[in-house]
Amino acid sequence: MSTSDEPDLWDESNPLLRPLDESEYALLEVIWQPARTPYGWPMWDYVSRTMCQRDPAVIDADQLFRALPAISRELQLGQYGLVWSSDSYALNPGSFVGLTIAGLLRLSERIPGVGACADEMAVLLRHLADEERAIAPNPAAVANVSYSMNASLAAITARSPGRPAPLPADAIKGLLQKEYPILSFDASQSGEYIVRLSPLLRHFLNVESARDYVDAIGRSSPARVSPPVSEPAALPRVLDHLSYVLRSDKSWSGDPLVMSPDLESPATLTEPAQTAVDFRDRMSALARVVENLNVPNVPDDALQKFDNKQPRSIGRLEEWLHGRLLDEESIKRVDDAIKVLRAANRLRVEGQHMNANAQRQAARARVLLGLPDPIREYGTAWDVIRARVSDAFEVIRHEVQLAQSR
Repeated sequence: MSTSDEPDLWDESNPLLRPLDESEYALLEVIWQPARTPYGWPMWDYVSRTMCQRDPAVIDADQLFRALPAISRELQLGQYGLVWSSDSYALNPGSFVGLTIAGLLRLSERIPGVGACADEMAVLLRHLADEERAIAPNPAAVANVSYSMNASLAAITARSPGRPAPLPADAIKGLLQKEYPILSFDASQSGEYIVRLSPLLRHFLNVESARDYVDAIGRSSPARVSPPVSEPAALPRVLDHLSYVLRSDKSWSGDPLVMSPDLESPATLTEPAQTAVDFRDRMSALARVVENLNVPNVPDDALQKFDNKQPRSIGRLEEWLHGRLLDEESIKRVDDAIKVLRAANRLRVEGQHMNANAQRQAARARVLLGLPDPIREYGTAWDVIRARVSDAFEVIRHEVQLAQSR
């Protein structure tokens, strides 16, 4: 059995266990400190402001957060790291952020008492794995996978002499919803914590500590990094935030970015895709929203590179950003984000034009977006595309705001 207070035994092949610098440890600590209070996991506004006040060298806490170690889950589950955001990795001021079990484990290198909490969470997952394995199969019905966690949470959250303040039940729930085997909870009006037991828990049947858990993740995680899967409302929210940032920029036209041709398309972006037809509908709605982004026209003296025709919205946005951003690294990050937006559109075009060129471009787009080829799980594919597009617009927002601050 491994314990959580063995920092000299880290496996360098596991990305979650790479060495951290002092600023990264400080970020984990700032996120952790409010978690055991009635406030629970803090908002990003609190964390970013606290980091900047504590360490004058930290100007961009967003970048520090995003640079923390992470590893791929199975493709359909996105990415797992030391930290999480309620808006995936789109960090808005009101986003709640927290530590995962891996994050608690790494923080225990600086605050040893945190290791006991990390171990407790890992053992809780093993308990849930035992419960999932014990579900009796029924040849005539799908098994009931709902399980009340109230007794387990009561034991964990009970205070006892000499024991550090435990995490509140809601904070534990928030952590479990972002763990490597993502767990979902049923809505309950009675205050019960009803979790849906996932078969993915079976990978952790033999876990006895947080270190065991992180080692198991390192063994089972594929090498290819896939994007985080965001909550359904993240994309419209990110677009709204970007629109606000652009309208406040002196170089922008002053009109809102999102000028949807109908009321249905933005709403469709938040809906799941159960079938191939749903997937095509969601991709078409996304294309309509993107194609109708209200971006300033390219000046006449710059139209030569576009065959003297105004490019589509993404081309105009790319041209505006190249003129607005002066830092080469910022432009590179924005260019990568634009590639994601174009890749998503190429998948939509493939569904309309089945010629060889469209299929080749779509195949390259699937590689860039981290999707299987061919796509069989349409719900998963839509979740991944929506998350990647959301993250791309969030990168653009971040770089524009960074330019505005200079």
